[in-house]
Amino acid sequence: MILTRYLYSKEKLVKAFENCLRDKKDEAVYFAYELYFSGFEAEVWDILWRHYFLYCFVENDDYELYLKQLEKSWKKKKDACMISQIIQDMFIRKYVDIKQSDLNRLSKDELLTYYHSASNNIHNKIVLVKPFPRVIPNLSKKDILIARALALSIPPSTKKITFYIEVDDGDIQEYCTKQYAECKGWMLLRDVVKYNLDDYLSTNDSLNIKSKSLLRDDFVDNWIYYSSSSPLWEKRISLHGGVIDNANKKIVFADEDNEELFYNMYHLEPDEQPMHVFVKLNYNQVLNNNNNNI
Repeated sequence: MILTRYLYSKEKLVKAFENCLRDKKDEAVYFAYELYFSGFEAEVWDILWRHYFLYCFVENDDYELYLKQLEKSWKKKKDACMISQIIQDMFIRKYVDIKQSDLNRLSKDELLTYYHSASNNIHNKIVLVKPFPRVIPNLSKKDILIARALALSIPPSTKKITFYIEVDDGDIQEYCTKQYAECKGWMLLRDVVKYNLDDYLSTNDSLNIKSKSLLRDDFVDNWIYYSSSSPLWEKRISLHGGVIDNANKKIVFADEDNEELFYNMYHLEPDEQPMHVFVKLNYNQVLNNNNNNI
């Protein structure tokens, strides 16, 4: 189990993010930044690229070059605004689900022949972008070929969207990592935990998710250990001299003063949270009578 900065299950969060990218913009942006600011920046880009090829590319093949330019710029500047911008850009563009195409029946070699055949390029489209060189998890080269082949059949449209959404720092301020004053960390989760991931997962999604919800006591006692796999929490722990003890599922600090500083700054005290926070984080099992009022 890996927990994110605000203690969501990372595996559930990824799936909820993917599911929301088609029709729930606000949730998609929220989930994207929960992953992004937890330190899983590259994974957010992988998800956006996968979504683009699976749903957006066919009607918006020209956006590929722009998306490549954005990612190249992001690697230099790490501008978090780009994430919201891309999500909103894709929301206003037409979708085509390549998985529903008859081309899925063709082998990779047959697709290559189809793609390079001039007879299938009925609109004489010029391929401006080189074959995608990067490996994207859960996106095969065959998927990309299908998307490119389908795009050849789409006529140039005078109504194609060619503008891009602009996002500045103020627009994403609400998603940036919040940190309360010393010894006030217990107030944080009730202010930042916004959605219940289960509301955005299908029954099939839930069956395929490997990391099931933690039992309440395990969550309360060991949340720091589970969150230590997120780069943000790993950095916080390391800066305070903490070491991850996998055998005992805990964090060991060599210096008591640093340990106290860490907990003063970052102790989210999940056992002090109201019930709606537990429900949204999916850790509402094994409640006892002493905890019914939290």
